[in-house]
Amino acid sequence: MSPFSAAQRGVTLRIRLLGEFEVEVGHRAVLDSDWRLQKARALVKLLALAPRHRLGREEVMERLWPELEPQAALNNLYYALHVARAALDNHLPRKAGRSSVLQLVDGVLAVGPTVSVMVDVEVFQAAAMAARLSRNASAYASALDLYLGELLPEDQYADWAARPRERLRAIQLQLLSELALVHEQQGEHAKAIGALRRLLVEEPTHEEGCANLMRLHIAAGQRWNALREYAQLRTALRDELELEPGLATRALYAEISVDVGQTRTAQRLSA
Repeated sequence: MSPFSAAQRGVTLRIRLLGEFEVEVGHRAVLDSDWRLQKARALVKLLALAPRHRLGREEVMERLWPELEPQAALNNLYYALHVARAALDNHLPRKAGRSSVLQLVDGVLAVGPTVSVMVDVEVFQAAAMAARLSRNASAYASALDLYLGELLPEDQYADWAARPRERLRAIQLQLLSELALVHEQQGEHAKAIGALRRLLVEEPTHEEGCANLMRLHIAAGQRWNALREYAQLRTALRDELELEPGLATRALYAEISVDVGQTRTAQRLSA
């Protein structure tokens, strides 16, 4: 279920960052054409990711205009803020004396105190933490359903987005790994295999996940599937990272290969 469907009291700023960038003020969507400036969008994205949705003016300038002199960066900030306010405030309820969604006070850029903020990233992180505390498969599935794609794919080359994107992706992969373990502990091996297959679709070079999947296949008597998983891992590591599987994974592969070879020999002798 999307976090954006939750009913909220008062004016709520809803921001989606996973999969794509979307903003709602109240229950009215801000259209792409409302922004008129990419840096205005970036300003809102930075605030959405910031603790308590507050950032110092100098930090914003450094992240968005690192190549400019301070005064030029400040001028750009003021203009981007003006455009962002125009995009957001146009969707506020028509009340006299209303304040802006975004404020710049004493060198701090923040969401106005009368506006509540709901960011999908924070909803996902809270659900992930709840799942880990509960160790419940349904809670893990619910948390994973909230990860609707990587963080801000349109900002793929923005330095300020790289670290949070990697952190959130790591949470997603860890949830899948832990979900597989929960299923395995409950004797649900098919579901555990499914979770690890999903993990490897998301990250083909995830060696620990591949090794765990190989072990599950062995336990299910599916040695050929285990060998196939290893071959796919080796190809992905070579193509993407120019690496070979680690010693433990290679040893597991060798053990399976010996078993398969012995099985073939026994079948020929009994034929």
